[in-house]
Amino acid sequence: MSDPGLAQRTLDTLLPPLLVRLNEEHDSEIMYTIAEALSEQTRLCYDSLTDGAAIGQAVPVGGEGAVKSTATPHTTCMVSLSSAEALFKAVQAAMYDSMDRRKMSAKQLAANPDSDADDMEGLKEDLAVEDEFMVNLVDTVGFVIKQHRSAIMPLVAATIGKCCVCIQPPCEMMRD
Repeated sequence: MSDPGLAQRTLDTLLPPLLVRLNEEHDSEIMYTIAEALSEQTRLCYDSLTDGAAIGQAVPVGGEGAVKSTATPHTTCMVSLSSAEALFKAVQAAMYDSMDRRKMSAKQLAANPDSDADDMEGLKEDLAVEDEFMVNLVDTVGFVIKQHRSAIMPLVAATIGKCCVCIQPPCEMMRD
């Protein structure tokens, strides 16, 4: 590869605007696409750190003692710890928004005395899209945690970890 830093610079350039758009976007299709892009990008970063072909092995060639590496040209790219903090906060806000949308949809259906099985099926379809949105957000966080391993745990505890431990008693998000 002629510019091994290109992938990192591209990530560093694209990540901040994606996080802003994730939380400011009102069009659900665009929001879902942004979440999918974040998940894919963080997966690619993780994969770049764990690519077995990048490690390669020494293979004997030709004469005695001559070896050739089977490693492929390789670029690594990582979400930095400082970027991870902003990412975790944006993802957590998007998760709260998704939970609010779910609650609102369910409440509207329950409040409609004319709702029927077709309306319930429509709600299931709407929530399936929200499920996929959440999967992408959770995957995004997971791939960043996998990149940094235990070094990121204090950041997880300070950002998204606050919500993860609110089981008893239920936090404000889990009420209603």
